[in-house]
Amino acid sequence: MSRELEVKVVLSVSLAVPVLITAYKYLVPYISEKLTKPTRDQKDYGKVTPLYITPEDVKTYNDRPWRPFRWPHKQTMALVKMDMNHWLDITLHYWKFQKGKTEIFENYDPEKLKTNTFLRTVEGFDDEYNELRDVVIEQLTARYPLLFKRKGKLVYNNLMNEVYDIEKEPPLIIISKMAMEDFYIVQKKADGLNYCIGATVAFPGGGFGILQLMDKPLDFIHKTVPYYEDKLKPSMEKWFGKFVDGVERVSWHIVWEENLNCSELYPVSREMTHEEAEKYVMTIPFEEFRVRMECQSLTKLPKTKAIIFANHPKFIKLTELEYEPYMPSFVMNMMYECPEEIMKQKHFELVREHLRPRLQRMIDNQIANGLIESDSLTNLRTPPTYPFAHWMSTDWDYHKGWTSPYKNMVTSSL
Repeated sequence: MSRELEVKVVLSVSLAVPVLITAYKYLVPYISEKLTKPTRDQKDYGKVTPLYITPEDVKTYNDRPWRPFRWPHKQTMALVKMDMNHWLDITLHYWKFQKGKTEIFENYDPEKLKTNTFLRTVEGFDDEYNELRDVVIEQLTARYPLLFKRKGKLVYNNLMNEVYDIEKEPPLIIISKMAMEDFYIVQKKADGLNYCIGATVAFPGGGFGILQLMDKPLDFIHKTVPYYEDKLKPSMEKWFGKFVDGVERVSWHIVWEENLNCSELYPVSREMTHEEAEKYVMTIPFEEFRVRMECQSLTKLPKTKAIIFANHPKFIKLTELEYEPYMPSFVMNMMYECPEEIMKQKHFELVREHLRPRLQRMIDNQIANGLIESDSLTNLRTPPTYPFAHWMSTDWDYHKGWTSPYKNMVTSSL
């Protein structure tokens, strides 16, 4: 090669490298975002779009913006089709959840787990437990290839720096250590009824164990649900028998802390008189109140046909809803106008008088700033994007997740 040609080659490479680096820096994230933005047509475990976020990204990765409010409120299952990309989401609260599980399950000590009331199995259903373990591993390794990996019988959790041997650790312990969700496993028996045949539930919200649910049919499990007998029971067993694609739903109530296992609302309502509880609630600053959402999914295992009920508690402070159109109106309406039995179940009567003045000022402020109409309380309707915020499809970042466009909004003073 001539000296002149060598100079031209070196010069060409030196000019090309910065261009390639720039292209990589800006185009790859853009292309990745387009490829991994949520879709609504995934159906099967593991057949998901990989999301290449790192453990460092997870530290600030925000969840989908759930908005569990609908009006008028009717007691239905309120199921929506689930995008399988979001079965077993991983968010910035991952480490908090795993710390909580380790405490509830007593460091997963085999002897202590024999009497632990939050993790239980029923003899004779090993196939269901093993299949659930396998689909959880398949889902998490496919969706988050930089967070989880499987090599033969070993599964690597890069978020916890742990390795699990599927031949040595029980399947329900492995899924508990990997996922943020609690799991209930339901299977149809010879009598044609669906029974709860296993569960790993660290965060029931009320602090209750699961012993009373084990090997019991769905009728028994749901007997305390408001209006179950006349509104839900007639169609529930039929629906469980025929559904195929995953669905999700959400229920909610108002709390003033983020205790995952047992919200303080429950011991306060059980152990105090109504008057004592109301006085106690009045001492808690408005800024501490939040909506606790039980984000639930229903899926069916392909081989054993067991039904998997997964639950992931999530929170949003009432102050975060201050400028989001109609959200304070939904909360206000639910606290005062929802069906009586639902009102009692959610203990709205304990908190509503304390919360009402500030919520009303939020509503008035939204009206004054043109965010909502003046008849917001009388003409509320369930948003078409239920159970998510209307901005879910637009305010998403590949490495950060979802951020509310109202987060830093300032309007006229309350």
